[in-house]
Amino acid sequence: MGLQKLAKQRWNSTPHAVAERFTVAPKHAGDSKRAVLAEIERDREWERQYAAARALLLAGEPAVFPAGTYWLRRFAGVEVAARAP
Repeated sequence: MGLQKLAKQRWNSTPHAVAERFTVAPKHAGDSKRAVLAEIERDREWERQYAAARALLLAGEPAVFPAGTYWLRRFAGVEVAARAP
């Protein structure tokens, strides 16, 4: 922009162009459709395991959450399964 152009700018001016924000970003990407579908299935399986563990926890029974459950492990002290090698 430069110092002179910056000095001419009003302190309360706003940009005239509206930038596109808060758009949907793709969650899965891959070289092939098969790889993307495998990722989606892996995520769905994780969500099923999480939902089952949450239901057990809310029922007052011991529950083991899937690997990747950070917040509950850190702040609520729940047991989390070991990550697969």
